[in-house]
Amino acid sequence: MNKLRKKILCALLVAAVLTPVCAAMAGPPAIAAPLANRKTKAVAQYGPGKVYKATDLLNLRKGPSRNSDVITTLNKGEAFTLISKHSAKWFKVRSKFGRVGYVDTKYIRYDKSIAPKGLGPGRIYMVTGDYLRLRAHAKGNGDVIVRMRRGDLVTSVGNAPRGWVKVRTKDGHTGYAWGTYLKYRYTVAK
Repeated sequence: MNKLRKKILCALLVAAVLTPVCAAMAGPPAIAAPLANRKTKAVAQYGPGKVYKATDLLNLRKGPSRNSDVITTLNKGEAFTLISKHSAKWFKVRSKFGRVGYVDTKYIRYDKSIAPKGLGPGRIYMVTGDYLRLRAHAKGNGDVIVRMRRGDLVTSVGNAPRGWVKVRTKDGHTGYAWGTYLKYRYTVAK
């Protein structure tokens, strides 16, 4: 009995030592891998500002759980924007009407051909975030030109990398703002 106990303890010790070493050698986990194992067409791409579609009726929830209250239901084919990844199963998103909540990734699909409604030159946006930074470059670490307040209106003036919108403020400042914090209002007639 004592030999069996020693073998079990030895095996547990080897497993405890080798598991972190093997995990470190494997590198960071692929984001889409857990989703692929769930037999879903869901997420081929991940990144804030990317646009996804609902593959079926989809509940937008207050929290990342099926027990969380439903804010609204998104229709099949309805597009929404990714804010952040909570887990492989839950993404925090913004609907086309500006509602923020969590969706189950089992029922979504990334589609690079979809552009968020309202993106493009000549469109008017309202700032939805507190003190949104207008940056000199379309990068999170770009120099800050000015901080815009919630409710400010800005005009899109050109193309920008996905997730960013090139805008001009009412004071004439031009730069890049993160699209998640802008809500499309209307298009200026040409």
